[in-house]
This record gives sequence, structure tokens and C-alpha cells, in this order.
Amino acid sequence: MPGVYTVTVKANRGALCDRNGTVLVSDKNAYDLRIHYDTMASDNAGINDMILYSLLALERTGNFGKLCADSLPFDGIYPGYTEKAELSDPDSTLRIRLDRFKERRKLSTDASGREVLEMMLKKYGLIDKQGRTVYSDYETHLLLCIRYDMECKNFGALNPYVMAEDVDIYLLADMRESPVTGMESVQ
Repeated sequence: MPGVYTVTVKANRGALCDRNGTVLVSDKNAYDLRIHYDTMASDNAGINDMILYSLLALERTGNFGKLCADSLPFDGIYPGYTEKAELSDPDSTLRIRLDRFKERRKLSTDASGREVLEMMLKKYGLIDKQGRTVYSDYETHLLLCIRYDMECKNFGALNPYVMAEDVDIYLLADMRESPVTGMESVQ
């Protein structure tokens, strides 16, 4: 029948209470917002649009605080970045991720934060041929955060990128109605 589809809903287990009726454990549906390599756009503009639409949906539905991107080695908002102090520790996770990123991108291990940033702006299609940003400074900042984090977390055909965790049903509804491909909400 056209317009009809089936959705499987997992049954709730119910709450566990102590002898006084105080709820100790209860059910809560939790969903993750993921990007899938094999269904997303293949060009930078399409990928950036998908990410920005998803970020707006997270914001619209009150889920923006559940964003998982935390790898960017800079403090502040683009273009006023400064390198995070943690980068001075060669054993910090942030420094190890940055060194791996430089190695994968064939950048010198001595490349400055500014050089890494310029490479990312070009690679992710965030600047035009004249070197001007294509997006607002805030959008550029958000795209740098997500795109860099995707690389640091080895996003690829066999490893979807979790953009946000524990999002609510309102985000699911928003994303189901979206024109964006490559995104999935998973329980």
C-alpha cells in the first residue's frame, strides 16, 4: 500500500524500584546520529551541507549539547584560533591525534597550527580559489570541528562517524523529514 511503512519498536522493560517504590532504574530510548560514508555526498559542498543541516537540526531540537566533536587542536572560534595548551604535551591524546593527522596528510611534523588550518580549509572546501571563506566564520568553525574529528576517529566505509549521542525522538523526526542523505539515527 503506498504511503504505508512498518517500524519495529522495541518493548520497554519497565522500571526497577526499591521496596519503597523509588525508581532505581528506568527505560529510556536513546539514539545516536551517525554519518555513513557509503550514502553521503561525494563532494565537499554536499558533505558540508549535510553536516550543517544536521547541526541546525541538533540546535532546533535542543540536542546541540550532545555533539561528539572534541578533537580540534585549537581554542576559540575561527578565524581567531590559538593552539590548545595541551598540544605542548607530546603524550596528550590531542597531540597524538594531531601528529597522526599530519602524517596522514603528509605534512611535516613541524607544521604549525596555521599550516594545518590552511590545509584543512582547502581540503574540506571551506575556502574558494581566492582564499576567501565560503561559509560564515561560525559555520567554518563548526565544519572544521566535525571534519577534523571525522578524520581523527577514522571515519570510513566500515566505520560510521557518531556525530551526536543520546539524542531525542524530536531529532529523529526532524532528520526523517530532511532532504539530507548520509545521516542515520540509530537506537
